[in-house]
Amino acid sequence: MSNNLFEKAIKHFYEICESPHGSGDMEKISDFCVDFAKKNGLKYVKDNACNVIIYKDASAGYETFEPIILQGHLDMVCQKEAGLDFDFLADGINIL
Repeated sequence: MSNNLFEKAIKHFYEICESPHGSGDMEKISDFCVDFAKKNGLKYVKDNACNVIIYKDASAGYETFEPIILQGHLDMVCQKEAGLDFDFLADGINIL
């Protein structure tokens, strides 16, 4: 992976971590995914359970190849150290 692609992936990871998304509270993170799709001109579907599917056309020269599907979970199990002042429903995760 080129350094530029790695930096882009890390940037998106940071943005995801900044969005509160505790277990069962996926509206904000699913909206983040929808906004990402809109900003990048990608087709998307969001259902009532906050599942999001984003479609991206093949890169030039790969139009005849089989499609690739990447799947991930928007739901996050919330656990913190005792005594830590952190609200998973309101606070993003600081990973720095």
